[in-house]
Amino acid sequence: MPAALEGAQVVAVMGAQWGDEGKGKLVDVLGHEFAINARCAGGANAGHTVVVEGKKYAFHLMPSAILHSGCEAFIGNGVVLHIPGLFNEMKNLDKQGIDYAGRIKISDRAHVLFDFHQTVDAAQEAALGELEKIGTTKKVRATTVTLRDAELNGECIVRA
Repeated sequence: MPAALEGAQVVAVMGAQWGDEGKGKLVDVLGHEFAINARCAGGANAGHTVVVEGKKYAFHLMPSAILHSGCEAFIGNGVVLHIPGLFNEMKNLDKQGIDYAGRIKISDRAHVLFDFHQTVDAAQEAALGELEKIGTTKKVRATTVTLRDAELNGECIVRA
């Protein structure tokens, strides 16, 4: 562990820009030193690629420290969680031999996003005039109304 982190109970990796700052790489480098790694905000439009021992791993929703067997991954209440995207990431981890069973925890306050939200997002964008369009990624948008797992009868609908 870097000397500056010796004895640290909590370390936060935060960005001051809109992304592409290397946060995912830093989380991966430090991840094996911590029992918990949390993603607290953002959505599937974010992403990072990590290369470990020559293997490439692409992440959009999952905290990259899930690659470390002793680390639990928390997806927090500020995350816009695209369920099909999360399942695709889990399938990719399965294909790459990463055992994440029991190590993924999802806040019941995370914003749940389904494919129909993306369809609505695209329709809203298409209805705007040329000067009003924002160039949506159709992966998450502030104007899209999402659901929260806790709003769905208090039952957790996603289990890892």
